Amino acid sequence: MDEGRIREENVDLYYKHPKLEDFTDGDVLDFFISGEWKKLMVIGATDTGKSTFVRLIVDQLSKKYEVGVVDLDIGQSHIGPPTTVGWGTLKGGFRGWKSVKLKDFYFTGAISPVGNMLPVLVGSGIIVARAESLCGRVVIDTTGLVSEPHGRVLKQNKIELLKPDLLVLIQREGELEEIISPFINRSGMKIVRLVVPENAKLKTPENRSNYREKLFEGYFSESSIVDFHINNVGIMFTRNRIDLFSPYASGRVVSLRDRKGRDVALGILMFSDQLKSRIFIKTPLKTRESIATIVVGSINLDA
Repeated sequence: MDEGRIREENVDLYYKHPKLEDFTDGDVLDFFISGEWKKLMVIGATDTGKSTFVRLIVDQLSKKYEVGVVDLDIGQSHIGPPTTVGWGTLKGGFRGWKSVKLKDFYFTGAISPVGNMLPVLVGSGIIVARAESLCGRVVIDTTGLVSEPHGRVLKQNKIELLKPDLLVLIQREGELEEIISPFINRSGMKIVRLVVPENAKLKTPENRSNYREKLFEGYFSESSIVDFHINNVGIMFTRNRIDLFSPYASGRVVSLRDRKGRDVALGILMFSDQLKSRIFIKTPLKTRESIATIVVGSINLDA
């Protein structure tokens, strides 16, 4: 592997960098902002610098184009609340994640893909398609789940579904090679291998949990209680069915989906009135008029 430069060898590009900032050094930056690719997808384990790479690349790209940024990390979201696959647009440079204008999100019902792969894959396909329809350049960040067997199955199916023309691997010791082995001879897909920077920051489980709690707290900070008659909306479960009138349903995270099939707001199931067939949901959404479906997730939050 060449140190400090990027080169082409068949369909692979290699670059070893000592610092996170070197993701945008010289030839590497030139390649990513001048290439003919339209859809870039980055994969790697947790704490390998994926989001930093995305941030640095879209910062440069957005100075030339309006870039679509897709966040598939449902547990450590930068775009949209946790439990969702989200996307936004960026133009004029990156000025923090809030500068990425949220366009849309899809509720998966969980904070981990394990046991929840179908909603994650469906949501990924829907959101990436929406981003592609509006932006000429789309950059896709992913979860850090790459371990056997769930990570391999999830990542291979995401690649198969989303069909990036530029696939970026950030790895330590070849841990992603088995995941991408079915794709190394695919036409129309260039594979780039980057080495994890030495100064990539490690996050503890507590750090991740605290970050997620703050995101939820901020999202629901200006909420009110909206009630729904159970017969006037469709009910969909991302995993196991539950009795919405059971005390155990209190605190369950849900999404409010409109008549066009778009998730417009998350909510927390607060309480219910079985005699009147009504459920009461805490949500930032101010009106229930456009809601056609309540999608019930698999996690609970303290309201």
